[in-house]
Amino acid sequence: MTPPDGGRGQKQWVLSRALCRFATFSLPQGLAPADRERALKLMIDEASPYATTGYLAEWGKGEAGAWLWDQEAVTQAVITAGHDPRAVVVLPETALQQPGETGARLVEVLDGHEGQVWRGGLLKASRYWPRQPDQAEWIRFLRASGDPEAL
Repeated sequence: MTPPDGGRGQKQWVLSRALCRFATFSLPQGLAPADRERALKLMIDEASPYATTGYLAEWGKGEAGAWLWDQEAVTQAVITAGHDPRAVVVLPETALQQPGETGARLVEVLDGHEGQVWRGGLLKASRYWPRQPDQAEWIRFLRASGDPEAL
């Protein structure tokens, strides 16, 4: 947990890559911002394995990339650490990295490695490994990303 500039305001709870999932969602064109947000929330609720899901979304044209996490577990961890969950902003560690432009990259994260596929500055696919993937695992990830240019 890190306090922002000078320790005032909301604190940041950085969630390791191993504790979140990443998914991309296609959204109908022409939605008003509030409707777009509601549509994304419905899609996240349907896709998430958690009873209560926390998320952070990055918006692209007609789609969103979203980090999902177990909000109940995070809230309990924040309380156990002696903080007020309402005063904490949860950020997946990948959100603190420099975004990619276009292409694939392997990044060392707090407790392993993350494969990322970027297209036009938007994260399109992500995969976590507790150890560095071998070549076969890396190729499977690139194929599964659905981005033919990643290969």
